[in-house]
Amino acid sequence: MNHGKFSFYDAQKEAIVFKDGPCLVLAGPGSGKTAVLVERICHLIGRHHIAPGHILVITFTRAAALQMRERFVQRISETDVCGSTGAAIGAAAGKTVGNTAGNTVAKTAAREVTFGTFHSVFWGFLRESCGLTPQSLIKEKEKVQILKEVFLVLKKRGLQTEDVILGEENAEDLIREISRMKNSGQKPEDKDPVFCEIYALYQTALREQKRLDMDDILLETERMLTQRPEVLSRLHKQYTYILVDEFQDINPVQYRILKLLSAPSHHLFVVGDDDQAIYGFRGCDPGVMMTFLEEFPQAKQILLYQNFRCDKEIVDASCRMIRQNEVRLCKDILSATGDEGRMVPVFFKDTAAQYTWMCEEILKAYSRGIPFAEQAVLFRSHTEMQGMVRLLRQKGIPYRKREGIVHPYEQCAAQDLAAYLMAAEQLVQSGTCARGLLFKIMNKPSRDFLRGHLEEETVDFHRWMDGVTTKEEKNRISDFYGQLLRMGTMSPFAAVLFFRKVVGYESYVMMEYGQKREDIVLWMEALDHLTKLSKEVMTQTELLDRLNNREEDREVDRGGAEDVLPLMTLHAAKGLEFDRVMIANVVEGRIPFQRAGKVGNLEEERRLLYVGMTRARHALYLCAPAILRQKKTLPSRFLSEVVREDCWEDMQNAWDRVADRVSNQSSEESSSSAKASSSRYSSNRSDTISNSSSSSMFSREGLPSASSM
Repeated sequence: MNHGKFSFYDAQKEAIVFKDGPCLVLAGPGSGKTAVLVERICHLIGRHHIAPGHILVITFTRAAALQMRERFVQRISETDVCGSTGAAIGAAAGKTVGNTAGNTVAKTAAREVTFGTFHSVFWGFLRESCGLTPQSLIKEKEKVQILKEVFLVLKKRGLQTEDVILGEENAEDLIREISRMKNSGQKPEDKDPVFCEIYALYQTALREQKRLDMDDILLETERMLTQRPEVLSRLHKQYTYILVDEFQDINPVQYRILKLLSAPSHHLFVVGDDDQAIYGFRGCDPGVMMTFLEEFPQAKQILLYQNFRCDKEIVDASCRMIRQNEVRLCKDILSATGDEGRMVPVFFKDTAAQYTWMCEEILKAYSRGIPFAEQAVLFRSHTEMQGMVRLLRQKGIPYRKREGIVHPYEQCAAQDLAAYLMAAEQLVQSGTCARGLLFKIMNKPSRDFLRGHLEEETVDFHRWMDGVTTKEEKNRISDFYGQLLRMGTMSPFAAVLFFRKVVGYESYVMMEYGQKREDIVLWMEALDHLTKLSKEVMTQTELLDRLNNREEDREVDRGGAEDVLPLMTLHAAKGLEFDRVMIANVVEGRIPFQRAGKVGNLEEERRLLYVGMTRARHALYLCAPAILRQKKTLPSRFLSEVVREDCWEDMQNAWDRVADRVSNQSSEESSSSAKASSSRYSSNRSDTISNSSSSSMFSREGLPSASSM
């Protein structure tokens, strides 16, 4: 089958020409699924005369919906489609035209196909059938305000537990948990009783305001379709063919709605890959794909088994690993590129050596004509990027963080530190402090201060003490005053340590957010990053500028050029591809992450690394430092699955040599090395050992050669 510039193999052809009933297309990485979806729509319209307005295409992101629409309009406008089937397309649209005029008609009719995300499509249903307006949707800030009012109600009732902290700083976490619960279909009654009350009061407030949040769009759509048969009947007539992309990311509520919409004919064509399901924290359930096959035993199952993106060595390594997951649909993926490619585990003494090597390899590749934009560095979490960012700035390598936001914990910690520094500065300079600024920090950690005692815009601490009655409260104000004064006279590094240890911010974090171990790990990373940042500046003013302007999160760009190095998390890399990919910190505790104790969590961590590995077309480097955050590490258990069985012993020996060098260093040498690497990121070749899973496996000659890319 040849459609213009597209040529499809048998499995793709089978998916394209499939017409009626349910169908599940298993589409691995780089399998050309978007081209197949677009061609299938063309086939329905051109061959089977399905009216474009009867076709609904659902994606998971707005960008994906726009891209698919553009590709479809371009494809439907090509001569081989419109010239030969334009009349048929016109007929499907209710117009009688010849082949020549069919081209124009086809372009117009093609725009009648509905492309959108679950939320945008379902919101359209609600607006049309329930008279909702954009004002019916509540904004994020309004959600927080509702929760503040809910907190006041519950505090008056004396309802608070160790599991649910009723504080403004916890509002966003609770909003995320409410969202996850709505999407997963869980019942609030299954949670902590206080959370159940929060959920009920939050929903009551929304109903009283006649408002919905984004997650309610799904719940209200399901309710409407089950309680208003006339609406469901109208939608059945309107959308006779439904196509869904990235089906592995679906949640139970979305799945139930799809079944309602597609009944009774169930012309439901879903495309996905359960091996790329990485959004469990959002309530997504890859098990829905298996449920689909169980509930629709007559469904056609098609495997797009060729990977047109990744070279053979990368495909084979990623498949060896992902096969270790027990909960998955079995599939064998083959590389269609015809090239071997390169998959290289690389071991380092520490993260400094790791980032130095990465920068050197990036510059070498760039000198050989590989753009920065075609080389990507991936991390498990956003907070891990900072060491790499500092070195990129030193080397003058332009970079861009794909995620425009800082990790919430890092953001909160940075904002609180900035508020303390500004309050201290004001106090040292004028003896007073802005009331709004004090409100941000006066009870972080808790000092039992009441805002009602501060009525003036500018606070004089002496008048504040005069206004309270008890000696205990006067002492608390005096201690707070003394801490701010001392902090205002310190060096940046001393001030941050004082903030963490003496002021007690670190203990405050442990008390407020210590219910989950992974939360504490991320909080401590955020505070460690702020401590490192304080070593790089000379004055508190400079530190404040860095905190307020977030310089490190801005793009470093030579003259506004578009050729910049992508830095992103593994989650953010989904859907993208690059010539060369480096994945940082492939060690236990990172990949897999510390929280991945349960089998389900561990399998999602494996899927996450699989997604990262399959972003690489030609070269993939899995980087593992023997020291991370001043602690010894172990190589990720996934590395033993990535390499061929006959090569694992050699790779383990290579790691042991790096680990032995670390262990044999004296404490004095280690201290000296740490100081040197933190300032210069030493690139000593002895700090690095590479391992290639190619036929010339495990070179002992130092750094891996990038020339073989």
